[in-house]
Amino acid sequence: MSVRTTERCRSPRGTAAHAVVICDHRGRTLVRGRTAEVSAGALTCLTRARRALRIHGEVILDVDLPAGRSPRLRHSPLRTVRYAGRVVETTEIGQLVSLTIELIERLG
Repeated sequence: MSVRTTERCRSPRGTAAHAVVICDHRGRTLVRGRTAEVSAGALTCLTRARRALRIHGEVILDVDLPAGRSPRLRHSPLRTVRYAGRVVETTEIGQLVSLTIELIERLG
């Protein structure tokens, strides 16, 4: 039996699958994907684009979130929330690429 004395994450995480578009500082689309985990300060995005392995540094994220609290979230209208973020980790998972992005600030 092992005892964990330190936790890696600073805030609680939850799983969520929302569409996300990752752009550079000029607004050009780099990759599209879906969120896998979301916390107060970071999110993990999965994409099939191999070019995601070359993404480093600061990015702009457009995340599509449900606009209301409908019990049928699939059919509720969406709103796009924009964040400034920084790619802190890139991992290959089979044919997918996982990007862990630290959220710096909400832009809109």
